[in-house]
Amino acid sequence: MRLSIEKDEARIVEVAAAYAGREGNDTLWAADGEAAMSLL
Repeated sequence: MRLSIEKDEARIVEVAAAYAGREGNDTLWAADGEAAMSLL
């Protein structure tokens, strides 16, 4: 599964992405919605 995480607090995103990765998920993350749309 691929997850997209949009949050402006990098440490929270790092932790969430690490947990998702442990479960075998790919993660993309961005600081805001506009940046997230450019990743898609």
